[in-house]
Amino acid sequence: MKQKNILNKISTSRWNDSEKNFYTSYQKLYEKNKENFFNNPFFNTHRVEFARSLFRIKIYELIKNVKGSIVELGTYKGNNLMLFYHLMLAFEPTNYEDKIIGFDSFKGFTNIDKKKDKNISTKDFSEADYSFLKKLVDINQTNDLIKHIPKVEIIKGDAVKTIPKYVREKKSLIVKLLYLDCPLYKPTITALKNIYPLIPTGGIVAFDELGMEKWGGETIAYKEYFKDINVELKKFYFEPSASYFIKK
Repeated sequence: MKQKNILNKISTSRWNDSEKNFYTSYQKLYEKNKENFFNNPFFNTHRVEFARSLFRIKIYELIKNVKGSIVELGTYKGNNLMLFYHLMLAFEPTNYEDKIIGFDSFKGFTNIDKKKDKNISTKDFSEADYSFLKKLVDINQTNDLIKHIPKVEIIKGDAVKTIPKYVREKKSLIVKLLYLDCPLYKPTITALKNIYPLIPTGGIVAFDELGMEKWGGETIAYKEYFKDINVELKKFYFEPSASYFIKK
């Protein structure tokens, strides 16, 4: 994998050079010792990513007894999707009705609002591999307790179009967690308009980049949609970037 791809998320964030150097060193170590990394998940993480994973685990603990599926906007390479998948298998191994549903173009940012999404390139996050992720999900499904019913759906395409279409077709869809990890205005506001009404009391809306100047579109969508709806926005002390609220 090219270094510019590995560092894509870092180069567009607030990380400094020392953290970029750390990530580069980690990549070099991995490339020389792949057999040591295999099946050792905590070799494949670090301080920042572990805190982000812990945020999602804590969120899942809050909604494990709420009815509904999990929708993720911005699947990218699928790390969060797979984490939610394994959490469902661990917490709800016999739940064959609800699913983990990921939306992504798998081509980078394809629906940029020039006024609300500033200094963002269509090439950002463009190296996601849909085919690899689909195969990864299929292999993991063979290890499910209920193997013949898929628990993961990956919806490829422009979320501004695919989300409304999916909601129209899935009349029984209920969503207990909407995880917003696409920092663009149009996809985020589309997800809120179409999916928030499907979230029951006790369900959660989570944001990955809320309040970040670099990714302003997500915050603009949040402020616009919830301008007349009071929400209690929260975060966990160990992860300053991600936030969430529980629907009341």
